[in-house]
Amino acid sequence: TTCATVALLLTAAWADRRSPSRGWAVLPGAVIAAVPTADLAVGSPARSVLTLAVLTFAALGAAVIARSAAAEAAYAALAAALAVAFVGVAVDTAGAGAPVAGFAAATAAGGIICLAVYLLRARPRTATAVEMVGALGGAAGLAVAAPSATWLAGTLTALAALTSLAGLRADRRIGYGAAAGALALAAVWAWL
Repeated sequence: TTCATVALLLTAAWADRRSPSRGWAVLPGAVIAAVPTADLAVGSPARSVLTLAVLTFAALGAAVIARSAAAEAAYAALAAALAVAFVGVAVDTAGAGAPVAGFAAATAAGGIICLAVYLLRARPRTATAVEMVGALGGAAGLAVAAPSATWLAGTLTALAALTSLAGLRADRRIGYGAAAGALALAAVWAWL
């Protein structure tokens, strides 16, 4: 089922490249194939990690293949979400525990935001979609790290640094600067 999901995802991207109106027609098949894939992946930790890794690369490949801006943004956002989930699940599967997995996922989400801010400048729709997924991934990572005060403080500190880095770009300075300030304040509070 993972192979079917990957094949349908890449077929949809290829169809979008040939004719953008046809690419969206194949996506429901990929979604339908993804349901049993997710069910099988939950069965074992190793399968979860492998499935997330394969689907992350497939979604990234679909983002590269797609031609329309909407499809590229959708596939890139999917790849970003899967990458954050992959990092969190891989760390938890390694036996580090949920708070550490939350820290890792939130840090990956912050890194994805930085990648979107600096590497996707020429594609504003895709950058915005990936940044939004990164913000949601950071919030999810914070929620998972929250049961441990130490890991919550570490997660807030890492996110403050990464949003500060994203705020170095002139047109993102106000939004990410404010977010970095709030995260830094929360980090100081959490460390006390």
